[in-house]
Amino acid sequence: QRRSFRWLVHREAVLDLFTCVSQVAVSSGAPGLDLEWKMDKAFDLRGGVLCDPVGSGKTATMLGLVLHDRSAHEWEYKVNDAARDLFKDSWMTANATLVICPNHVHEQWVREAENFFYAEAFIVLPIRTANELRVAAPQLKILTESTSVGEKPFIVVVALSVLKETEYSELLSPGNSDLKGWLQGQESWQRGL
Repeated sequence: QRRSFRWLVHREAVLDLFTCVSQVAVSSGAPGLDLEWKMDKAFDLRGGVLCDPVGSGKTATMLGLVLHDRSAHEWEYKVNDAARDLFKDSWMTANATLVICPNHVHEQWVREAENFFYAEAFIVLPIRTANELRVAAPQLKILTESTSVGEKPFIVVVALSVLKETEYSELLSPGNSDLKGWLQGQESWQRGL
């Protein structure tokens, strides 16, 4: 666990360059003539995937990383984060750690976050269904507006099956006026509660 934890802390602090390539071609209207353009965009990429064997303490290691990140208060990378600058008007940041896990380990995550570390080390919000996500929306909205440092880390543990539910797709649909209101900061996102 110590080796994995050190690797995770290192991956949080290191920037790797990731290049995204977009290419589009459209007809010009003239026979045999297409217009084509290509764009390369570089992003700073942090983090990684922990793939230790079963039973090696991955959950506890990740919870330790959450506590470590929270105690660091502020990461000082001394670099320009190209992705943050590019998407600053469309990204929503939350004062929480999101864990998406398979259904069969969802309860393990919740249980370990609530009991493994010292009493009440984390605030845990378990979400098992799209309906629970809808009900939790006001609380999640507060997490996007709060930037308090020094509070207990907030962990949102979502079962993977939520992302496959029809209700989840409808919830995130661009046509969902509730979602538009929520993203614009309106208080009207409590329909259905």
